[in-house]
Amino acid sequence: MLALRTAWPRTTNEAEVLYLDTLDRCLDDGELSHEEQVWLNSTARALQLSEGHRVEMHQRYYERLVKQILADGVVTREERALHDKVAAALAIDGDERIGEETETDEKKVVKLTPGMAVCFTGAAMVDGDPIPRPTLENLARQVGLHPVKSVTKRCGLVVAGDVRSRSGKARKARDLGLPMIDATHFITLIARGASR
Repeated sequence: MLALRTAWPRTTNEAEVLYLDTLDRCLDDGELSHEEQVWLNSTARALQLSEGHRVEMHQRYYERLVKQILADGVVTREERALHDKVAAALAIDGDERIGEETETDEKKVVKLTPGMAVCFTGAAMVDGDPIPRPTLENLARQVGLHPVKSVTKRCGLVVAGDVRSRSGKARKARDLGLPMIDATHFITLIARGASR
């Protein structure tokens, strides 16, 4: 379910990674069936994880989901429903930042379309880890986007290390009214198949 299924923070140990991956698979539909709960419990026992440790990992998982939902500044009906299901399944009080779904705003919603020119600027970070620009450019190419070196009116998107940046490329993107997102949002869009 999470767009970055295998990208757990480096501070996560192997047992935590295995448990979080199992949790993610169990929550593919946002719910935990009886069989999935049994699978999670047996995984936790095999990994020798305490109940307190599991609760902490459920909270981390949930926080990552919230971060992904809020990444584009728009909460869709589907995202709201998924949030509510996961919060209930994990017995976590919902994050008030999710609120009600927001109206779709064409300026906020970014759609990746094959052939779209994308310019990258600044040092990209995802969950505190640096992502080299060539890696982002390769991801863009894999979904049919066209990485470019400079911001022009032909650009469909600017991916910035910091969307509040005052760099020359970021300023030009704002002047041209181009959508600008960070690397986390960009990777989330690719994982969700937004280039279809």
